[in-house]
Parts: sequence; structure tokens; C-alpha cells
Amino acid sequence: MLVRFRRAVIALVAACGVAVLSVPGAAWAHAAMVGSDPTAGSVVESVPSQVSVTFNEPLQDQFSALTVVGPDGELWSGDDVVVDDRSVVVSTTSGGPAGTYTIAYRVISADSHPVSGTIEFTVSGDNSVEDTPAITESTDALDNSESSLPVWPFVAGVLVLVGIGIAVVARAATRRN
Repeated sequence: MLVRFRRAVIALVAACGVAVLSVPGAAWAHAAMVGSDPTAGSVVESVPSQVSVTFNEPLQDQFSALTVVGPDGELWSGDDVVVDDRSVVVSTTSGGPAGTYTIAYRVISADSHPVSGTIEFTVSGDNSVEDTPAITESTDALDNSESSLPVWPFVAGVLVLVGIGIAVVARAATRRN
């Protein structure tokens, strides 16, 4: 009887391990930058009216930062950072000089880890702002109740633990009788 019980426990632990390891790797990874506007290394005629950085998964809107620093060391971005699902956007001020600009970002990924980095682009021409449409905030409330992590591995793990607990209690009850 003891041998069957041990085998059952080993099978349950193995099943739990398989369930946890079968979760896709992307669900355990942090957000990664997949694009920007202007793109990294690009040369533009003038300072765009806004810059954006796009990621491979949704972002949390708390504590996000996006700045644009010009070749003169001055800050050319506004304070109006907007997180829209997988993108973060900020407006820029006009009159920036020609040269290399650095976009610095720090966002919180869906799994609550900070992700930061920099992107450079070059302004080659005059000091006017490109005619780029400004972003507007949606009036729809964002549904932050969903997570990018699947729920089923956690439910399966809890069920396995409950099953082990029931087996241990049943085993102890049979020993007493």
C-alpha cells in the first residue's frame, strides 16, 4: 500500500511539474521593445511632434516615463506621457536643433517588472516640428483586470496540492483504523 501511495505522490508531483513547465516562455518574460517612431538610427527632417515606443506585450500605465533629450542636452519632450496598451507616447516641443536625439524610456511590463532603454535618431534639417497627428487619450476605461499570465497553471497547481492533501489525510485515517 505504501508503495502505491509513493507512486501516486510522485505522479502528482510530476504532473504538476509538467503543467508548470508547459506554460509558454513568453508569459514568463518581460516586455521587449519592438519598435519606435522615429525608428532607431533614423534621420528625419525635423523634430516630430511626438515620439512613441512599442512593446511586445501590454504595459501598465503607472510609473511610465518617456523623455527626449536633444543634442544640446535639453529636454525636448513634454510631461504628457500616454500609455496605450503596448505603446507609450509623449509629445515634443518645437524648435529643436539639428543633431542626435535620445529617446529614453522606462515602463512597467504586464508582469510588473521595469523595462528601460534608449533609442537614438537624428534631425538633419530645419528646426520646425513635423506635421504628425497628436495622440488623444481614449475615453474608454482600460480593463486592467486581465493579466498576460495564464491562470490555468496556477489552478492546476492548487488542485494538485489539494489532491495531495486529501491523499495524506486519507492515508493517515487508514493507518489509525
